[in-house]
Amino acid sequence: MSEFEYNDYWFQYVVEEDPEKIKKFVQEEYLDSEGYRIHLDIYEKEKALTENVIFIHGTSVYSRFYPDILYQLSQGGYRIIAPDLPGHGRSSGERGHFTMNLITKVIYEVNTFCREK
Repeated sequence: MSEFEYNDYWFQYVVEEDPEKIKKFVQEEYLDSEGYRIHLDIYEKEKALTENVIFIHGTSVYSRFYPDILYQLSQGGYRIIAPDLPGHGRSSGERGHFTMNLITKVIYEVNTFCREK
């Protein structure tokens, strides 16, 4: 992960783990869905199980509000995919403007991404 691109503001949300350790561990990817660029944080151990966990954050937050739990789940062998929904976090879209129909379509695309990777 590029140091230049990374915003360390989320470090304040890390309570139980070393944020630098998580920073080195998490991978970032983007996918295009419904005209939006969707940011994904992916937590995956080298010898991960075949099970994926898609973590969907609530409104007014984004996936990096939850680094401790996502990291800990990944250490159990799960591949964790945590998208930022449109208008949240590092995904494109106007803040606060989304519909349940849009979110449903994006989650479907994230699920497809998980099955294909």
